[in-house]
Amino acid sequence: MSEDINDDRREFKRYAIDYEVEIHGLSLEGVPFCEQARLIDISCEGARLITVFPEYYRHGQELTVKIKLPNTDQMEAYILCNASVAWAQSPEAIEDGDESVSIGIHLGEQRTFESCKKPPATTPENGPEGSS
Repeated sequence: MSEDINDDRREFKRYAIDYEVEIHGLSLEGVPFCEQARLIDISCEGARLITVFPEYYRHGQELTVKIKLPNTDQMEAYILCNASVAWAQSPEAIEDGDESVSIGIHLGEQRTFESCKKPPATTPENGPEGSS
């Protein structure tokens, strides 16, 4: 379950989680990027993610975020929203050998929910569904 992170400076409680997140944005050169990252804590207004590509991010940058929610065997579910970079950990601040960097994002007010049915599983006995 999620862990409550106490921080008296924050307006909303922050909860520790470990979810997959897909981030879309434009690099400093205007080149589109898509990164698979980890969302490690979240609140009503913001979140912190871990990236191995800190050069993709800058303060104030607009992003599109797709948060993968815990799923079942039959369905995948996501929250989609716009976000902006609130802060980025300096790469010099990380420990030797650790290539991951924390990025803080402010979540936009409009959020949508998306879900889809998972395709049937392929097994060695039956192969892909529909093959005979």
